[in-house]
Amino acid sequence: MDIKEHIRPTLRRKPDCVLIHCGTNDLTKKEPTHTTETIREIISEAKWESPQTAIALSLLTVRTDQQCMSNKIDVLNKSLRKLAKEEDILIVDNSNIDTACLSTRKLHLNRKDISTLACNFINFLDNILAQNAIPSKVFPNYVQNSQDEN
Repeated sequence: MDIKEHIRPTLRRKPDCVLIHCGTNDLTKKEPTHTTETIREIISEAKWESPQTAIALSLLTVRTDQQCMSNKIDVLNKSLRKLAKEEDILIVDNSNIDTACLSTRKLHLNRKDISTLACNFINFLDNILAQNAIPSKVFPNYVQNSQDEN
């Protein structure tokens, strides 16, 4: 089952925000342009299925299990930045995750740095909410709760 199949049940629930972190596994067999188009299809489907949902793309993290991966990830991340601009969606930058964050097989993040990625996601959401980068209608409960605390 591919990512498009995984995201459909979530989109049917009309979430406030969808953060898409995908593409790394595709790069072993496919070129970055193909992966970009697949992610574009996911974004289109998300916009169609749940137009009020804010969409964010998480840039790929480093991976050095194969010699060509570093270049492919750089190319794909550049392409994802362009796609985000074209589609008017937000980006989560994971550039604070480097090769020291990888497990011994150099493919996945180590246990400690899985939390670094999670913190990137949390900090991203906190920042966009604090800056009102996403309209309050997207996170009405969060905004309401924040106003109640003041």
